[in-house]
Amino acid sequence: MNPRVQPVLAGFLLAAPLALTAWGSDEAALSNSQANSQGNSQANTKAAGLKLRGDRQRGREVFREQGRCLECHRHQGEGSFMRGPSFDPHWKSGPSLAERLSERPKPADYGEVVPGDAYLLESLVEPGAYLTPEFEDSMPPAHGPLTRLKEQDLADLLAYLNPAAGEEPLRPIPALPEPGANPWDLIPEGDPEEGERLFFRPDDAACSGCHLVRLPSLKERFHQEFWEKGSLVGPELSRQALYSTPKQVLESILRPNSQRTGGFWDVMLETEGERLIIGLLLAEGDPGALIMEASPAGPDFIWIDRESIAAIDPVADSRMTHVFAELMSVQDRLDLLAFLRRAAEESANFGEAGLPGQPWGAQDPCRALYDGRWPEKARPELLQQIPGIFVDKAQSTATPDG
Repeated sequence: MNPRVQPVLAGFLLAAPLALTAWGSDEAALSNSQANSQGNSQANTKAAGLKLRGDRQRGREVFREQGRCLECHRHQGEGSFMRGPSFDPHWKSGPSLAERLSERPKPADYGEVVPGDAYLLESLVEPGAYLTPEFEDSMPPAHGPLTRLKEQDLADLLAYLNPAAGEEPLRPIPALPEPGANPWDLIPEGDPEEGERLFFRPDDAACSGCHLVRLPSLKERFHQEFWEKGSLVGPELSRQALYSTPKQVLESILRPNSQRTGGFWDVMLETEGERLIIGLLLAEGDPGALIMEASPAGPDFIWIDRESIAAIDPVADSRMTHVFAELMSVQDRLDLLAFLRRAAEESANFGEAGLPGQPWGAQDPCRALYDGRWPEKARPELLQQIPGIFVDKAQSTATPDG
C-alpha cells in the first residue's frame, strides 16, 4: 500500500458498518490531489488572471472531450440530462442556460465582460458555490486533477456556452493552480477482473441490477442477458472514474444517501384511484408524467395523464442497499474501484461510441433516454410536449417496448 495514503484509507476503506469513519488527522496525505477535486480553490479565484479570447469550436471540443461536461450536462442536443442540470430547456432544470444566466446574480471576485461569464466561471472553478435546486454538489472543479483544464480551455468553454454577439471579447480568466496528482493513482491496486465479477454476478454485489457499464468487451463475455435486459435504476457507471474521485464512488456505495445523482431520485406517485407507483420520474409536464419502474425483464415505463395524478412526492431514501459496508471487504472495494477505472479508460478510448447520447443498437434497454425512440406505452406523442424530452419524429408509435 502506498505509504502516503495508508492512514487516510484506514477510514476510507475500512469504514464502520453503517458509516464511513473520520478521515482522521492524516487527511493531509491526499490534500494536494483531492482538495482541488472537492472544490477547495476559492483562494485562487481572487488571484490575478489573464484576458483571453475564446474559440467556440474548440469550446465544443472541450465540452465533449477533456472537460467531460457532456457526461452530466446537455447542450445543443448533446450530452446527458440525467446527471446534472440541462443547459437546453428542460422540464426539471428550467429554461435554457442563456435565460438562466440573465437571471443569476453576478458572483464576486470574477471579472465579467459578457453577462453571465462570472456565474459560469464560478460554476467551473467553484462548482459547489451555487447549486441548481434538486442537484447535488458532486461536480469536480474544471481545473482539478480529473479534468485538468487550463485557462485557455475555460475561455473556450465560455465562448461555447455563453457566446457574445459579434467579435469574441477578451474574457478575464482567473489564474488556476496546478491540479496535482490524479486521486485514482493514490489508492492501492485492486483486481479489475474480480471487480467485474462483483459488479455483474447476481450472487455477489450485483451492481448491474441497477447500473449499466456498457463496453463492447463486456458484451462478448458472460453479460449478454444483462446487455439486453439491464436496468438504469441508478446512474450509468461506464465512465464514472473520469469525473468522480475514488472517495466519492465509495461514499456513494457505503452511504448511498450522502450523494445522489440529480436525475436518479425515486418519487412516489399517487393516482386519483389511490394507486401508488414508485420509480424514477423521467418527465413531468402539462400532459402528465412518465415513471420508470425497475423489473426483472428490464425497465417498465408507466405514463399517467395529468388529470389522474393526485400527488407526486420524493422518496427520502435511496433504493440502493445500505448494507454494502458490512458485505464488502476492503479487497472487494479495491477490486470494484479497479474495474470502474478500467471501464472508464476503455470507454474513453473508443470515441463516439463511448459518449452519452450515442445509441447502442436495438437491444440497448435504455435507448429511449438517448435517441428518443420511446416505446408506445411511454406515450411519445404526449412526451414531445414536455420541454427537454426528445422524441424521434420519425419513429412509429408502434415502436416495440424497451
